[in-house]
Amino acid sequence: MFWAEKIVPGKPTEISSEALEGATLELLSVVLSGSHHKAQLLVSTDGEEKFMVARLSDAHPNVQLGLEFEEDVTFYAEGGEITISGNIVLPEGMEEDEEEEDSDLDENIEGPIPVAMESEGEESEDEEEEEAGKIEEITEKPIAGPKKTAVEETKPQQKSPAKKTAEKKPEVKEVKKTIEKKEEPKKQPEQKKQQQKEEPVVRTKTLAGGLKYEVIRPGHGGTPCPAGKVAKVKYAGRLAKNGKQFDKGSINFRVGMGEVIKGWDMSVKGMQVGEVRKLFVPAHLAYGRGGAPPAIPPNADLVFDMELLNIQGGKKKGGRR
Repeated sequence: MFWAEKIVPGKPTEISSEALEGATLELLSVVLSGSHHKAQLLVSTDGEEKFMVARLSDAHPNVQLGLEFEEDVTFYAEGGEITISGNIVLPEGMEEDEEEEDSDLDENIEGPIPVAMESEGEESEDEEEEEAGKIEEITEKPIAGPKKTAVEETKPQQKSPAKKTAEKKPEVKEVKKTIEKKEEPKKQPEQKKQQQKEEPVVRTKTLAGGLKYEVIRPGHGGTPCPAGKVAKVKYAGRLAKNGKQFDKGSINFRVGMGEVIKGWDMSVKGMQVGEVRKLFVPAHLAYGRGGAPPAIPPNADLVFDMELLNIQGGKKKGGRR
């Protein structure tokens, strides 16, 4: 179900999880509105700290996103008015209930066909037979005027204008063949559209505090990594601002025990062995105001490509990442 909201500076818009009633709120489009030249959209979930999701200007007046929210979410506009839009995705159970209600309505429409409708049907059948007879009579007659030229142009054996005027009795069947041949190429774009729909779409998931991730490759279907277990992770870290890589390697750490940055603890919890994620960590869930000089400056947002290699039960403390 489509939804849209206009966000005005100084007037945040809140959408509660109770109002969604179990549905998922998708934020797909952010557009600069009004006469302002610059604006930015910030989001807060469950009363956590605000984080920026889009920066707009005259050069870039709209941004396409793929964020999903299931908890309380508040939208803030700074610098100018912004229009946001997306979809409200209902749970599978609610969609099935609506389909069952529609089918119940169809089943309740019963009863015999009225006599008046039957007589109209008989009359229409007679009219169709009369029209069919007229069509048969017309096909026996030559086709005159512009139609003659349209039919003859589809024939490959044409050498002079004199032969075109001599052939005055093309059959209606030939017209049908040419129409069928012209309609065949239209099927190819439809097949391409179906193939595009079947391709999986990578969506960005948003957790508390503005932590976002994309599942690049699903895991092997094992038990999700719980808190307290030792996870072995292969990673590569980059600065979100310019894409510069500051570190890469592998590390063992106990999940949820503060041995790594908070963004890692939150993301690795729930991963399966073999799963690959792209992790977007805001500064307050990474190294914060102090940074990690000289590689990581203060207040730096980070991006990690990470793969869960193994889950162990013992304690193998690793460095802070």
